[in-house]
Amino acid sequence: MAEASPIVEVSAQNFEAEVVERSTSTPVFVLLWTPQIPEAAEMYRTLERLAKQYLGKFLLAHCDVARDRAIAQSLRIQSVPSIRVVHNGQIVDQLDRGQSEETLRALIDRLTQSDSERLQHTLKDVIEREDWKRAIQILKQALAEEPNNSSYRVEWADVLAMRGAFSGAHQVVDSIKAGTPDLVRPQTRIEIAQEARAMGSLKDSLRSVELDGSDLEARYRCTILFADLRRYREALDQALQILSADRSFRDDIGRLVMIRIMQLMPKDSPIAQEFRQEMFNIMH
Repeated sequence: MAEASPIVEVSAQNFEAEVVERSTSTPVFVLLWTPQIPEAAEMYRTLERLAKQYLGKFLLAHCDVARDRAIAQSLRIQSVPSIRVVHNGQIVDQLDRGQSEETLRALIDRLTQSDSERLQHTLKDVIEREDWKRAIQILKQALAEEPNNSSYRVEWADVLAMRGAFSGAHQVVDSIKAGTPDLVRPQTRIEIAQEARAMGSLKDSLRSVELDGSDLEARYRCTILFADLRRYREALDQALQILSADRSFRDDIGRLVMIRIMQLMPKDSPIAQEFRQEMFNIMH
């Protein structure tokens, strides 16, 4: 059975089924808009793009008020664009006038993220600054509040691996039940870090690629070394070059290492989405 679309046009006739009923399992963003108003049209385009990126985590239910005023009247909408967020049959939030993509993402994340995803979001900037002391403080506090939360332990292992504390990361990974969501992320990070340690310098590998672009071994070293530095776009680009050049090289290592690198990245990463499409194009 095909999955329901994350975008639907609503009217007074289908509002109960498409908004109220579906809101029991998924937050529904009801957008009142019209293409005749540029600000409203831009809001629609932004939410349409986000609905596709978030892969069904929320539903965009839109209504063109120039063609159908019934919903706007029942919700007492005074101007467009306007958003009413419906969850479990109730309006839980609202936004009036145009909103930035950043504001919309923040609202979507607040309504749809799991505990682990919220923690990842909190850690994101700290990790980008490589402020490992602060990252560990955040994780210790989270684990003190919920010591049996496996998703928090996954983040703990991942931070230890990024910090280079592999012994501790191994111990935490071993303490987490097999099959726990995202456990593959710290496991893969540890494996890539250990592989990178035996590959010499990134500078030398890049020089080898510059001298001979067909040197797939050098490209593979670049892939692993970039991934270990969390320079994922550059890592995936090197792996894509391997995949494009020779799928038989190391038993399709170009494709396999791309999958491994994507396991290190957020599920909604636009970089990962871009390279998944590139990989699909080459393979098909």
